Amino acid sequence: MSLDNLLADLASRNLNPHQTVSRINTVLPDDAQHRELILSASLSNGSDPLLALAGTNGIDVQQNTIIMLYILNARCSLFLPQGSQGQGNVVPPPTWGSIEAWTQNFDADRARACPRDVTKLARCITALAARSGNTKNAITPLLHILQRYAPRADILTTVHIQFLYSCASSKSFASALPVLSTPIQGVGPSTGLTHTAYPSVDLTYQDVLLYHYLGGFILTALHRWSEAEEYFEAAVLHPGSAVSAIQFEALKKLRLVQLIGRGEAPPLPKQAHPGLNRPFRSTPYHAFVQHYPSQTTVLKALVDGTQHFGDGERGMWQSDRNSRDVFSSDQNYGLVQEAFRQAPKWQLKKLTNTYVTLGVGEIGKHLGISDEAQVLSLVIGMIETKLINASISYDAAGQAAVRFDDDEVHVSKAQVDALLRSSQIEAEFLQHLDEETSSSKEYLTKAVKARNNESDMGGAGGFGVGLMDEDIWESDLMHTF
Repeated sequence: MSLDNLLADLASRNLNPHQTVSRINTVLPDDAQHRELILSASLSNGSDPLLALAGTNGIDVQQNTIIMLYILNARCSLFLPQGSQGQGNVVPPPTWGSIEAWTQNFDADRARACPRDVTKLARCITALAARSGNTKNAITPLLHILQRYAPRADILTTVHIQFLYSCASSKSFASALPVLSTPIQGVGPSTGLTHTAYPSVDLTYQDVLLYHYLGGFILTALHRWSEAEEYFEAAVLHPGSAVSAIQFEALKKLRLVQLIGRGEAPPLPKQAHPGLNRPFRSTPYHAFVQHYPSQTTVLKALVDGTQHFGDGERGMWQSDRNSRDVFSSDQNYGLVQEAFRQAPKWQLKKLTNTYVTLGVGEIGKHLGISDEAQVLSLVIGMIETKLINASISYDAAGQAAVRFDDDEVHVSKAQVDALLRSSQIEAEFLQHLDEETSSSKEYLTKAVKARNNESDMGGAGGFGVGLMDEDIWESDLMHTF
């Protein structure tokens, strides 16, 4: 069977999308490398089949969506190191032009007939961009797939994870906002779609966790603390039969984001897996949370790595690793530093609950800051951003004092009603999702299997437990508060 014969065979038949997939799989040999060599070949006249199938308009791409998808994947597999025999460069990779032609014009219904192949192409696009040295190249074609492939914008697909990873790894964080601004309401059975209409039957438990982890990572990089908290919390609280490494990493970042954004880290909700808290208590993150924001000396020791723990408190990490080593190896050290920098602000916020009036010098003593000008600047900044409701006065000697007033709260009945409706809808959705995932034998089987074999691309969905190769908060770009 040659590629020419395969294309002629498909053209001679009036097949629906699922019949087309079945026909291709029937005609081609079972051996994966043999299949890929046939699909990646040129036509008998030497022309590129992708150009011939694409034609001069998007209509041809729509009609040839499935076979073009197979050809693109075959070329990627034989070119990239993870090909059939682990040998790259067997054939040239598909051009970005041919990839863009498909992603901009493919027919969604036809593509949904072969969801695993769409997942494979999304991963290939990510890998090709990385191979080219510019991971940003993957963002636009992956976004085009997302916009056409998902039946609704609030339904999670495997392409979402590749898209967010490309945005994060290329530091094109803002590019992810159009996707992240639409909360995911559908995962697996909770979408209400039939099996054939649901675009990602291969979506795993780990994919759901990874999507929310990456979303939290990106929103943290953009200093959108409350939104980042929601995404990390969604990863931490997602129901499952066991704790995933991704959930544990999300919990670390969740706690730090909460400290930066609200000055405290409240207890996890009851639906959190009980296996999360015990190992977390054996990390320096727990110590950092417990002493935040007032115990400045202990916090600084944790940041600097000079805080020593007894054997019982070391728990998960090796005895020769100090707190700074742990934060750094988790790629969280810059985030820990940012939380430490924000600690005086939250200390001052707590003072408003105890005192009515304090001199600037007295505030400085509470915060451990001797420079009154620095204290006054902090107070003014918090007043301007409405973090505190206060006023500054000066006595005859020119000494400044700060009067703390109760926060002004203006809430209309309409706002209260809207909040109650929103909370009720969210609670009903979470209960429904919990019931669906808990009752689905297939989904729970995937969850257990994914924990031990997270992905054919590597740990944690192919991106590693830490997910990023560097601590983005270490760069000067991130320190713009």
